[in-house]
Amino acid sequence: ILCYLCLLDLQEYMLINFTVRNYRSFKEEKTFSMEAASANDQEESLIKVCGYRLLPVAVFYGANSSGKSNLLSAIHTMRHIVVNSVRLNNDDKLPYDPFALDTVSGDRTTFFEIQFISRERVYRYGFEYTSTVISSEWLYDKSSSDAVENELFLRSADEIEVSREYFQEGVGKEGMTNSNRLFLSLVAQLKGEISNALMKWFVTCNSLSGIDSGGYEGFTLRNTSQELMRHKPFFNHFSWVFLVFQSIQQVASQRKT
Repeated sequence: ILCYLCLLDLQEYMLINFTVRNYRSFKEEKTFSMEAASANDQEESLIKVCGYRLLPVAVFYGANSSGKSNLLSAIHTMRHIVVNSVRLNNDDKLPYDPFALDTVSGDRTTFFEIQFISRERVYRYGFEYTSTVISSEWLYDKSSSDAVENELFLRSADEIEVSREYFQEGVGKEGMTNSNRLFLSLVAQLKGEISNALMKWFVTCNSLSGIDSGGYEGFTLRNTSQELMRHKPFFNHFSWVFLVFQSIQQVASQRKT
């Protein structure tokens, strides 16, 4: 299986950790980390930012049905919920797919948490949910010099506590969030600066799986459009496959319905 998680600017949008619980094959809490081990003989290859020593690339492997594709699917599902939350109607369902091999997990929440770097700050954001409700949600941040995280907001059931010092853009909006929508996405829609920066991180994060080609078309078209503007590097990128290109154009067409 080939799985690929792409962040278009590693220094700006670096992933640190992703944690999942009660999603598909992940009954218990599991964390995928990009932090380097304490002893690493490839020190010159590490990305050192905000006090972290991070791997530029990671490979996970295992037997069939061991959860490799489900890890990428979990990241994709979290991204999907964050990006599309504000579009939900009150009675719309969330993409809830809990562990199915026992009699209790179907009544428990799915847990997603991600820690990442955006604009030289470290953010930790997560939420728990079922098919109908966001039961909890939280956002913390710190700079490279901070020893302790700052709590920006904390949501529990219908209550949302917002820090006036660290998340002023969310003050006064606590009562505007429906039970199946994320508070972060709502504040971003209302043009919050911090929340929009975090939304940009999720939009920039692309998860592609070799067994599911659904995400490739848009990803390829977006990146082809960007590279065509630089033209020469685009052709150099494909020179190793010995394709004889003299010119290439992108033509926009309207799909027939």
